[in-house]
Amino acid sequence: MLIRPEQVSDYADIGALHARAFGNRSLEAVIVMLLRQRRAFDPELSLVAEENGQIVGHVLFSPYQMRLLGQTLPIVNLAPLAVDPVYQRRGVGGQLIIRGHAIAATRGYALSILLGHSSYYRSPTLGQIWTSHIHPDRFLLHRGQFH
Repeated sequence: MLIRPEQVSDYADIGALHARAFGNRSLEAVIVMLLRQRRAFDPELSLVAEENGQIVGHVLFSPYQMRLLGQTLPIVNLAPLAVDPVYQRRGVGGQLIIRGHAIAATRGYALSILLGHSSYYRSPTLGQIWTSHIHPDRFLLHRGQFH
């Protein structure tokens, strides 16, 4: 499997992938389109997983600034993440997250945040990623919803 930054020529395939991954709804594909329009958008933080020339996964890390304990920190927000249903539960999403975190760390981002459904992000692969591959004072995973 090849993991690489997205290219403009991938946009249609990425949109179709998000629709397939989320039950044929287009909301996540629209979110990706809108996030690409942000001034802070960095195409190097929008990654695709390719298998036999087909895009089977996509993750987008969007840069933000967070005020925390009196400091302004550069952070990335991980969302959305999509994997083709045929390739789910094979570690594709986990590999995208690992690569994205490595790129974000080299670019100086202090935290990676995620707001998502805890049952989705509770897989053994993702749990191992958060504990094994991310230094605790560099990245943070938020599970659940804010109230």
